[in-house]
Amino acid sequence: MGITENALTFKGTSSGSFPFDIAIVENDGINVINDNSTLREYRYRSGASKRRNHNRGPIRKRFLIEVMTAEQRELDLVKQWLNGEGWLESYDNPGRMWWVYQVDAYKAKISEVNTYEIEVEFLCHPYAMSKTEKEAGRINDKLRFDHQGTAEVYPTFSFQASSDLRMFAVAHPNGRALQIGYDNGPVVIPSGARVTINTTDNTIYVNQVRKYFTPASRIFAIEPGVTEIGITVNTGGRLPVVIGKFREAYL
Repeated sequence: MGITENALTFKGTSSGSFPFDIAIVENDGINVINDNSTLREYRYRSGASKRRNHNRGPIRKRFLIEVMTAEQRELDLVKQWLNGEGWLESYDNPGRMWWVYQVDAYKAKISEVNTYEIEVEFLCHPYAMSKTEKEAGRINDKLRFDHQGTAEVYPTFSFQASSDLRMFAVAHPNGRALQIGYDNGPVVIPSGARVTINTTDNTIYVNQVRKYFTPASRIFAIEPGVTEIGITVNTGGRLPVVIGKFREAYL
């Protein structure tokens, strides 16, 4: 077993699980990327106006790793590990994880004591996610999301229909809603069907078959704090037991 103290986990594999020692010499620590808002200076007076854009670009997390081997075969295992995409977990940020789009750049050099030092940079989603998934509370025809993070999240919804449904919708208090079908339309969700909605990619599946929301539907996020999402079905339809899940997100 390798060095488990201050270990780095990527794609489900810990640096401490290799048959040789890997030490994380320098952690990335805590860094926050600014949003894409821009300042425009006034031409004829002091100050500036701010054009707000709350979207954020990827964040770069850098680590210095020391591999206690000079064997090429073992170094190839490390290179294979530090490649591709997946979840990243670091010892100094317990309970949090980042989605890595790619390992953008790294360089390795042999040290004076015949070990390899690797500078690695992970290109990640700007928000850290909780490792634990939370479930929204159910109150009659609403789901209560208690989000204790610091950044918006996109929840999932799932249920099994208890009657034929011509329409089903989940609605945010800000007026945005995702809806399939119409109150006076044909059945779009048959009784017994299993339905999953993912607001991250704006998709809905009925019995694992891709369906589509109505054109007026608008995707929504859950902001930090408490948010109640309304659930509605067509007239005469039976309200299913909907499960809402999310992972808290952090800047």
